[in-house]
Amino acid sequence: MKWATRLSSAVVMLNCIDLVSTLVWLHTGWATESNAIMASWFETWPGSFTIVKFLLVNISCGFLVYTSKVRPIVSNLALVGAVALYTWIAYIHLEFLMELAKFAQECNVLTP
Repeated sequence: MKWATRLSSAVVMLNCIDLVSTLVWLHTGWATESNAIMASWFETWPGSFTIVKFLLVNISCGFLVYTSKVRPIVSNLALVGAVALYTWIAYIHLEFLMELAKFAQECNVLTP
């Protein structure tokens, strides 16, 4: 169960990074939400998007930590997969931010 708790904490932290990055990109219009259901939540009210995304991930992680007592291998594999997925998503956000900074530098936006 110890591993499940640690992996779950990593998923929640990476989800927070994804959530903040996604909100920034969506509010500025630099990106669109690719998930149609979540896009409709964002269009309705960005707060509902935030609440739904946060709750879905946290409830799922809580469920996997709970079931790790019965099926530790399955739960841990699911959590490892979630960590890998969210790490990849965080990398995409970082890559996009780097490209944006490079573009701003080329346009002399960042120079005094």
